[in-house]
Amino acid sequence: MSTAINVVQGLAKIFELREAIRHQRRVNRQTYLQLTEIHVELQLLERSGPLPDNAVLRRNATVNKFALAVHNFAQYLQTYNDLNRFIRLFKRSEMENERQLIVAEIDQLFRMLGLATSVTVMDGNASAAKSAAKLLSKLEDVHADVKLTHDQVQAALLQLVEKRKNDEAEKELVAQKPVLKRSSAPAVNNYSVPLIMETLASRQAAEKEQTLLALIRKCVTSNSRVQVYQADGIRTFSRLIREGNSFYTELYALHCLSWFTFIYSKMSDSDFEVLRGCIREAAQPEIQSLLRDLQYGDEQEKEDASILCSCLATRGEGDRLRNAGVLSPLVALLLNGTANQKLWSAESLGTMASNNDENCVAIAREGAIPPLVALLRSGTDMQKQEAAYALGNLAADNDENRATISREGAIPPLVAFVKAVTDAQNQWAVYALGALSLNNEANRVAIAQEGITLEGAIAPLVKLLQTGTDAQKQWRSYALGNLACDNSAIAAAIELDDAILPLVDLVRTGSDAQKQEAAYTLGNLAASSEDNRDEIGRDGAIAPLIELLRVGNNDQQHWAAYALGCIAHNSDANRAAIVDEGGLPSLVTLVLSGADEQKAQALRTLGNLARADDKNSKVVFPSDEVIMPLMEFLRFGTTAQKANAAAALRKLASSNDDNCEAIVRDGAIPLLEGLVNTGNDTQKQSGLDALEKLRPHPISNDLASVGGFLRSVAVSLVAI
Repeated sequence: MSTAINVVQGLAKIFELREAIRHQRRVNRQTYLQLTEIHVELQLLERSGPLPDNAVLRRNATVNKFALAVHNFAQYLQTYNDLNRFIRLFKRSEMENERQLIVAEIDQLFRMLGLATSVTVMDGNASAAKSAAKLLSKLEDVHADVKLTHDQVQAALLQLVEKRKNDEAEKELVAQKPVLKRSSAPAVNNYSVPLIMETLASRQAAEKEQTLLALIRKCVTSNSRVQVYQADGIRTFSRLIREGNSFYTELYALHCLSWFTFIYSKMSDSDFEVLRGCIREAAQPEIQSLLRDLQYGDEQEKEDASILCSCLATRGEGDRLRNAGVLSPLVALLLNGTANQKLWSAESLGTMASNNDENCVAIAREGAIPPLVALLRSGTDMQKQEAAYALGNLAADNDENRATISREGAIPPLVAFVKAVTDAQNQWAVYALGALSLNNEANRVAIAQEGITLEGAIAPLVKLLQTGTDAQKQWRSYALGNLACDNSAIAAAIELDDAILPLVDLVRTGSDAQKQEAAYTLGNLAASSEDNRDEIGRDGAIAPLIELLRVGNNDQQHWAAYALGCIAHNSDANRAAIVDEGGLPSLVTLVLSGADEQKAQALRTLGNLARADDKNSKVVFPSDEVIMPLMEFLRFGTTAQKANAAAALRKLASSNDDNCEAIVRDGAIPLLEGLVNTGNDTQKQSGLDALEKLRPHPISNDLASVGGFLRSVAVSLVAI
């Protein structure tokens, strides 16, 4: 049977089975259409007339390789279609690996086809083939509501390709331009940002990709991005993604939207995440092509590849990019690239490092920190912004990176950038300062010293708590909280700069992230001085913190409990306010059902509320409101809840004698003994600790046996 017949039959079989494997329907349909397009292009080449001998050889090689790819894909679909669905569930990984190999073969076919058709271009005959994605979008537009057969699909595609080629030839004849200069990209690259946006709104699908890339190349200043926003950029980019354009068009549009989500706070995180979910993952050949351009491309190709790398990282492909090997060439561009290559490489590395510990370690290991600090010292404002973003992400959860970044001298230029720039750009410098100050007293002191006076370092941060964008407020809260941690001098400077009122307002009305960071900062400020605690209480922080404790997410509840515990410490007025505002039930709930960190903070807060260090204190702690529900859980709760209740009772017993008496009077002793007898080691220890605290208060007959009971349990634990 001839190769041509085998190909036709193979394509028909693929068409029949393209949607048979449910979880691969979308990608298998795309692969089928790509193969069909190659078939069309080969047919057009056959009609274009005689070719030189070497071109014939290359075309024959392409045909043979194409026939093999069709055979392999048809066999793949048939094999897994015949396989039991239940068995397919356990072979998904194997199936995907096999499919990726076939896709890689098809990618190579496009390159081979490009070699063959380049000869015909030079001879002035048929044009070079376009990429599959651009043709597919047109084909799907024409036949959106029709269920086609394979022959109809091929005929429609052939008609589209021939029409496109005829239209292009006619345009070139009128313009009297050589065939090789048909690309419209250079003209678009010379447009202003507003004109590119206007052009983008009217471009055909095949041209939007290059127009968007030209736009991103232009947007290397804050002003140019503002122009994009003013030209209704958010709506334009959102529409491009929802309409289902080519992969790269959607990817570039998403990247533009990231500016208005994470820098300018003009688009909500949730809306951005919905659009991100609309874009498919990059195919392995697409990532391999990007890597080749990063390593071996000319200057423009390297710049475009670094842009694409950042776009893919924004899409969430950071791990795959690292595994593909992009870090080394990105760092090389950061060291020795052009100005734009440095900008986009810094942005790529920063995005890859975001919330990814493994990438942070790998990026630092590749030597990215010194050139990022150098860019921070001498780059443009936009380069400094991206360098600060990358350094902040590298420092966020990595003590070693924090120390390295500080040693490389990042703190002085970061502080200088915060003080020199007043728009959205400096928020990443603030974020980086906050990350560097986390769990690092030396860095906190160095940051404060860079301000000449503490007020000089803190004032720019405090100012934008009141007037900045949502993102600026969030990161300034984060930075101020880290700076104030265990540093009374910095905390005093923050208080003097009137930061407390805007922080309280953020807890009350801010975004989820702002509420969390503001609660954390208020807790650190309260922990640093009695004056701050009093000021925070007077400025109305307690009620919104209790509301956050009641309805917030896990992190918000954790930091709200932390802040309330700090505010309650040695402050009668604040203790009374927390009780009056209804804080006790939420704290008890957190003790019984919260995560370990939440429980620890809630226990600490209950202890501070119950403690009466000043014997003249007039605050009466309503023990019954806390002890009674804890006793109920000690009686009827799960084993874990009983252990948590025991820990809370121990904390309350440690606070004052009245609580001890109330706990024993309510019958805690036998219940705690039962927990020690039946719980696991951790739960037994909770019961033992509580009993140990109650032991010095012999106010009931139960206590007579406590000492002997404790000794017997201790012996049994040792024996175990």
